[in-house]
Amino acid sequence: MRKPKSKCIVKDCPNKRSQGVFVGDLCAPCHNFITTGKADFGNCQAGRNAVSFAASGLSKLIETHARQVAVIFNQLHHQVTFRL
Repeated sequence: MRKPKSKCIVKDCPNKRSQGVFVGDLCAPCHNFITTGKADFGNCQAGRNAVSFAASGLSKLIETHARQVAVIFNQLHHQVTFRL
């Protein structure tokens, strides 16, 4: 049997086994977020990582749509200018 990790295995989570409750290799806050989707953002790096990932994805989505709108606007502007 392997020795348990001394800190939570979630990326960038600073919680150590000596500081609180663990469920397997996850600290209780990260385990709670992963299993229920509810986070105490003060203690849960998994929740903060998820928010950061979602914000990054939303930002990319907005940039893509903005480029698409700009292309359509330019095409329509060109059609209107050409007809005049």
